[in-house]
Amino acid sequence: LKKHNIGRPDDLMAVGTFFGATRLQLRSGDFTVSAVTHMHARTVPMHAHAHAFFSMLIRGHYREWFGQEHWDARPLSMVLRPAQAEHRDEIGPNGSVFLCVDIAPAYWDALADSGVRLQRRAFDDRPLSRVALRLLKELCEKCAGWQSAAESLVNELVAEYADESRRARRRDAPPWLPRAIEMLHGDPAHQSLRAI
Repeated sequence: LKKHNIGRPDDLMAVGTFFGATRLQLRSGDFTVSAVTHMHARTVPMHAHAHAFFSMLIRGHYREWFGQEHWDARPLSMVLRPAQAEHRDEIGPNGSVFLCVDIAPAYWDALADSGVRLQRRAFDDRPLSRVALRLLKELCEKCAGWQSAAESLVNELVAEYADESRRARRRDAPPWLPRAIEMLHGDPAHQSLRAI
């Protein structure tokens, strides 16, 4: 995150608070799960949230702007936004429905030793979406034991995020590769493979 994309603490949106209408909400010690709707097209101004949170588009069209970049969500795609990361939103013409999962900083801190990096990432990853849909079902139905089931699903959601983050890091180019390519392009005839 760049410094200018981090909101000031006194301007941050409180946990479980969104610009849309919150239809259902479950609050637990480490997380808050919310079903949020926007009935019509709208542009939501630049803002930031106090906690990191997952957001899944359930229905409708949605574009998120962060800095000069944007992400066009499709139904069942998700994004993880770190705490205090500024973004603005464009809701499509027929409105939209979201599942949002706020997660407390202490929860993320407990994962730091396992190498989980908390960064803004968008996912079209079906395992994450399947877990989030099960969480939405628990939120809507509220059957016996639903709070512990929801807590278990939040843990599963974070575990899927951590696994995907590790897979993405393994796909990243190793730090030495750009320099090796630069050497090859410079004068490959005078470079031994050992030197490269």
